[in-house]
Amino acid sequence: MNFINNNRPLLYILGTLLLFGLLVGFVLGCDGEFVKARSELKNCQTYKEVKKVWDTHNPDSKKSDNWVNLFKERLDELDQEGKITADDLNRFDQNRWLPVLENINLVVVPDFSARLKENNDQTKYDKELLNHIWQVFKTHTVDHSGKTLTTVKDRLIIDVTQPSALNGEFGKLANDLNFDVSTASSTRHFFEDRQFDFIKNIDRAYDLAHGAINDGQCVGADYKAYFDGTLANNIRKQTLLERYNNVVIVLTDGYLEVCPSPTRAEIKHYTGNAIQLKAMRSDSALPSSMFIPKPHSDNSQWKVLVLEVRERKDCAGDERILKAIWGEWFRNMNISID
Repeated sequence: MNFINNNRPLLYILGTLLLFGLLVGFVLGCDGEFVKARSELKNCQTYKEVKKVWDTHNPDSKKSDNWVNLFKERLDELDQEGKITADDLNRFDQNRWLPVLENINLVVVPDFSARLKENNDQTKYDKELLNHIWQVFKTHTVDHSGKTLTTVKDRLIIDVTQPSALNGEFGKLANDLNFDVSTASSTRHFFEDRQFDFIKNIDRAYDLAHGAINDGQCVGADYKAYFDGTLANNIRKQTLLERYNNVVIVLTDGYLEVCPSPTRAEIKHYTGNAIQLKAMRSDSALPSSMFIPKPHSDNSQWKVLVLEVRERKDCAGDERILKAIWGEWFRNMNISID
């Protein structure tokens, strides 16, 4: 007992040195494992080879961000070189051994046609919906960014079907309604800075539309042209470690006015003719085919939600027909409908 008491300071020092030695040995061991894995990854040319390196090394070491980033960087390089296949994506989805960044790519396309005058308070309803979409997008993204250390790449676009309308004013306005969070240094500050732009430009868009309608001009709702071409420019493609939920929200009553505008008793057919709704309203069964052609673009990666479909004045029975036409068109495009 006297020996312990007399040498207690020395024992403390020896204990500390032993603990320090064990810690150094552990760190060096981990570093050595890390350096070895990094060297092996340089020679990997396929997804399978990268996964094999991951499986070979100490699982406990891989809890650190350094380990995760090491493997993510090599997979990103292979992806950019075109060496990640569709089968690799499927294998990874079945066993996600690395964290995946899930993002939302949301495109909202309002109908700025004469429906704004046909339906009472339609502009008010649209703005309420758009403001609600903005708030939901904001809440989702801020919450999303708080759960990941990587860059959030959520995006919201308010787009138009006819950007050339009004001498290109509509197109310029749409450019100012692109909210890409990946460009922000701070997610919260992004929404604080851009909310005024959102409200101001939404108001401007509807003011322009009403002015055009009152002047007898056509800003229309050419969704056929939009889904055939413009929408493809807004797609965000999936990568191994970055996934995108590509969603389109369409705000329309469903009458699809394009130039020249059809009468209230007609819906503009995508082939350029007009389907006479009046003759169809009294029929309990709709035609077996609406003869809507398939689009030129592959839109199968998109999910679509159509809101505000409603009958116009003196057009009772149209809603059932409109939903059938839209439904067939989206099925032709292999689009998932909500």
